[in-house]
Amino acid sequence: MELITYQTNISSEAILEKLKPLLDQTIGSGNWGIDLKSKEKTLRVFAPDTINENALMSVFRQAGVSATNIDDYYSIY
Repeated sequence: MELITYQTNISSEAILEKLKPLLDQTIGSGNWGIDLKSKEKTLRVFAPDTINENALMSVFRQAGVSATNIDDYYSIY
């Protein structure tokens, strides 16, 4: 199983509603969750197999969402 955590700029339910069908189609319904109450607007993506991160970034761009892989970000420093 793979887990990727992103810091996003998803600030409202309206943006989330735009992103939801794209995420459901790309990684499957129930394989992701977001905490809109956290400062980082943390999006967690779960998958039983490897996640195609390029496809995921394309989904974010389509929805106009900025997302930074938290694990990659911290591994740089």
